[in-house]
Amino acid sequence: MKNTTKPKRQFSGGKGSAKDQAPTRKEIVNIVKSISHQDVEKKWLNYATLTTFSATPTYLDMTSLSVGSSITTRIGNQIKVKDFEIRWQATVADSSNLIRVLLVEWKMDDTVMACDYARILTDTSSGQRAVHAPFVPTVPSIFKIHMDLRISVDAFHPVRVGYEKLKLNISSQYAPGVNSGKNHVYLIIFSDSAAVAHPEFDYEVLFRFEDD
Repeated sequence: MKNTTKPKRQFSGGKGSAKDQAPTRKEIVNIVKSISHQDVEKKWLNYATLTTFSATPTYLDMTSLSVGSSITTRIGNQIKVKDFEIRWQATVADSSNLIRVLLVEWKMDDTVMACDYARILTDTSSGQRAVHAPFVPTVPSIFKIHMDLRISVDAFHPVRVGYEKLKLNISSQYAPGVNSGKNHVYLIIFSDSAAVAHPEFDYEVLFRFEDD
């Protein structure tokens, strides 16, 4: 009778089976992820200012980073925004004021279409209207709102203070040779003040990102 039993496979180079010796696909993926994670450079920026804000908006592109090797610059054409913190103090100027602070992810290439609050809010005809205006329902959306602070100060509450912390996961890209591009993160600040004296807004921002 013919022997149909298959002989056992023999392996050289150590004890154990090939399964024990060779890493699995999952293990290889984890190794690659670990190496890639070690290559990512964690950086941060700190913005601080004390100034007055009128009905005319002030724009701060926090992702407008120059190329370099320092902790506040970027190496390649993309960063990943991870965290945002803001400590603020608002001080009244008129009998009452309302300050609005927006944290906006501008999804368009801002070298082609600049970030503009008139494309974000339904009514910017005056500061009194803009501080209350809802957002433009665009499809597909050209922006994403990550924070909308409306801070009221008056004679009974002449000074207010606050703190906000956000976890973000935004990949900001850069066009060749410039510090702008797609998915940049803007802080937009304005008030309802049309008088000569405008409310003060003192803020400090900590902005963390990964340079990959």
